[in-house]
Amino acid sequence: MADNNVDFVDAYLAEIARHKGGTIASFDHDLRRLDIPWLEPE
Repeated sequence: MADNNVDFVDAYLAEIARHKGGTIASFDHDLRRLDIPWLEPE
């Protein structure tokens, strides 16, 4: 969280997605800083 300068919730969701092998769909561009599959909804 601190290393990537993201909010706690973003880091938490990223770890859940990583653990379950999932992808996060979000408008939050901070998720680009994390090493997870990320989709921006249209």
